[in-house]
Amino acid sequence: MKQIEWNNKLSNIIVEAGETVTIFDTAEKSGKAIIKVKPNAFVSYFYIPQTVMVEEAEKERELVVEIEEDAQAEVYGAVLSHGEEKYRFNLVQHHKGERSKSKTLFKGVGKDKSLQEFFGMIKIDKTAQQSNAFLENRVLLVSEHATSRAKPELEINANNVKASHAATTGRINEDQLFYLQSRGIDVKTAEELIAKGFLGEIHSRMKSYDLTPSLI
Repeated sequence: MKQIEWNNKLSNIIVEAGETVTIFDTAEKSGKAIIKVKPNAFVSYFYIPQTVMVEEAEKERELVVEIEEDAQAEVYGAVLSHGEEKYRFNLVQHHKGERSKSKTLFKGVGKDKSLQEFFGMIKIDKTAQQSNAFLENRVLLVSEHATSRAKPELEINANNVKASHAATTGRINEDQLFYLQSRGIDVKTAEELIAKGFLGEIHSRMKSYDLTPSLI
């Protein structure tokens, strides 16, 4: 398995036929990139901003993933935003070949006055029959001043496919906070524990690829 890190630079990537590639994006640089997934190839992409390394308060990523026949693409994101940080992620999972598959799971925790925006598109061409695609965005707002926006979309031009999307935004559970405080845990620590648990699904997936950067 080949691993690629995007730190302070981005590049278009071709995942060759039959190849398996993992891409780790620390979001240090805003910009656009295209990932082309050739037949029978597999790519897993992780968008995990490392707060201590980010110099700009506003980050934007535009990502297009082109998936050819019998290829598979998985996109994962875990964003923890503080202060007045702004994150915008624009994704297109573009199915171009038959039996192509994609999965997107993007999760965020918003603190303070931060803003998170997620725009996700599943696009399936007429040539991509029997494709399967799912896109999900979930955000937990810890602060009453934090905000998020999500716009998942479908553009389907084939008649024999499976495609769906979901987007949810919620506030921190007061019962969870109360329970942790009743065990002697202060509010700030309790909020961090809840946030870490919310992002834990992405963290577990990262560990399966030997990627273990801090999420909190």
